[in-house]
This record gives sequence, C-alpha cells and structure tokens, in this order.
Amino acid sequence: MINKLTSLPLVLFSMLWATVSMGQKAGQTVGYIDGLPVTATEVKREMMNARWQQADGNTEAVHQLAVAALVRLKVQEKLLLGENLWPFKTYAALLGELQKTNAARKAKGAVYVGPQTYTEDDFYQYCLNNAVIVLKEKMLENKRIAVSHADLEAQFLEMKKTVYKAEKYTLELYERQVYDACVEKAYAEMIDQLSAEAVKKIDAAKLAKVQL
Repeated sequence: MINKLTSLPLVLFSMLWATVSMGQKAGQTVGYIDGLPVTATEVKREMMNARWQQADGNTEAVHQLAVAALVRLKVQEKLLLGENLWPFKTYAALLGELQKTNAARKAKGAVYVGPQTYTEDDFYQYCLNNAVIVLKEKMLENKRIAVSHADLEAQFLEMKKTVYKAEKYTLELYERQVYDACVEKAYAEMIDQLSAEAVKKIDAAKLAKVQL
C-alpha cells in the first residue's frame, strides 16, 4: 500500500502532466489555411464567437462557422505578414504578448484607456485591427486599393439610402466619410475574394475534438 507521503509526488506529477497535456492539446495544430497554421485554441476562440449563431447547439455547425471566420482572419494575417505588419510568428507568441500586456496593465493600477485586462479575443482583434489600419494605408499608397470619383458618387448614392438621406448631406461636405466607406468596401471585397480562393487543409478528426 502506498502511503500519503509516497503518493503525493505521484499526484503532483499527474496534475502537472494533465496541465501540460491540456496545453499541448490547446496549442495543437488542427490544420492550415493558405499555409498558415490553425490551432485548436484559435478554433475554440472562434467557436465562442460563433455559438450564438447556432441556437440548437449543433457542434459541427459551430465548427464550420469557426473555420469560415478563421479563413477571413488568416488571409488577412497573410497579407499583414507579407508587409511585415504582423509580429506574431505563432499564435502562442500572441498569447504570450497578451499575458505580458495584461500583467503590465494590472501592475500599473488605474487604467484610463481600455479595459484593465484584455480577453484573448479582444486582444487578438485589437492587434489585428490596428495592423489592418496600417495595411490599408499602404495599399492606398501602392494603388492596390484605388478610389475614383465615380466610386465616391456610387458609394454616396448608397449612403443616401440610410442616415445620409437628408438634404443637408452632400458629397462635397461628407467626402471624407464617403471616401473611408469606399476604402472599407474595397478592402472587404478583396478579403471576400481571397477567402473564396483560400486553400483549406483542416484535419476533420482534430477539429471534431475541439469543444467549448
């Protein structure tokens, strides 16, 4: 019979092994999108975001919604990597930066801008959105995104159907807002096309094991 003192190291080792195994599983690569790895952690993050779209709780459907979301995110990450605007070589690196950022914000005490600590999803979106702002600026500079006067007029006609329908709204007065809307539309169309063309290699068995 193993006494309590002898069994304690075994219990601690089992707990440590379980923790390590969970970490390995969370960081496990379940596939690739356009050559970029997709981890179980990322799938779970997007499953959390997608579950409200699937009221009946169908896990397979939530998996597919998560993968669809990840396709749009990964093609953007690939664009950012191509412009040296995405500093995270792995998702683990992003999570490490999240941990350091949250620790620094907690140590600072009162935080006047943003939350005291970021959630995983909030931090990812914060990093992505800031990088995409710079990406759009570069695309405008090198003409990968171009906005003509005809584009402005067409966009303004669409905006006139919404809150801009009052006579006080004119293209001349609100050209900046219309221009920004054109840029957003052009960028979204680019991501739509890249997403449709993206090469997805997801291991169905590994994907099925990712649970909320």
